[in-house]
Amino acid sequence: MNYLELCRKIRERVIEEISKKSFEELGRKVGTGAFGEKTSLIDRLAEKAVISELEERGISAAIISEETGDLQLGEGPPELEIILDPIDGTFNAVRGIPLYSLSIAIKSLSSNQRFGYVSSLATGEEFHAYEGKGAFRNSERIEVSSKEELEEANISLYTDERRPERVLNIVRSVNRIRSYGCASLEICYVACGALDAFVDLRGKQRIVDIAAASVILREAGGVVTDDRGMDLSSRREKISVVASNRKLHERILGLL
Repeated sequence: MNYLELCRKIRERVIEEISKKSFEELGRKVGTGAFGEKTSLIDRLAEKAVISELEERGISAAIISEETGDLQLGEGPPELEIILDPIDGTFNAVRGIPLYSLSIAIKSLSSNQRFGYVSSLATGEEFHAYEGKGAFRNSERIEVSSKEELEEANISLYTDERRPERVLNIVRSVNRIRSYGCASLEICYVACGALDAFVDLRGKQRIVDIAAASVILREAGGVVTDDRGMDLSSRREKISVVASNRKLHERILGLL
């Protein structure tokens, strides 16, 4: 199966569905998602578009989605595991801020091949990676930055209100700080070297937010863990995230 072609078709379908509504309509709260957060209409419409495309193709899959949670598609044992965030950056999307994405991580349950896809729904920019085959921004291969010193690093940072001293240690050490409100895209910007690190110490990220971007980052030569350096691959609880190249990753963890 061509996962990239599938994800591009899903992206087209999501854009078509959400473009029918105004920003005001898309921001209307329509329920609560599987992880306990309020669901906006844009989230529900986007997830429906994704599921419809998968069903029409007859794909058998075990899905973990931000809105529905665990969902089984098709008859018999699933062929794929899909970790899905139909809209990452909902706040940005409904306020007309062009930083929100579709995030899809796919794992073949027969071959264990992994694939990550993140697309900016506002600009059409896309990132993807097949495990073992490198990472790409649109059609160009990408790598993480070569920065080794924190004082040269430009990072995306989200604060830890419970332990503000951890954030201050980083703020005092790096060159420049940004926060864009879309974790999947921000980690992809680390993958292509536009940012040198993504650090979220709030303990609010979920596997649906970062699964696809993590595949892309690792294929670009980066590393992503929690704030203790532990692997994130099968974590269901809310987590803190540190993503960067290997040298900076060690230095950032050393400050925490």
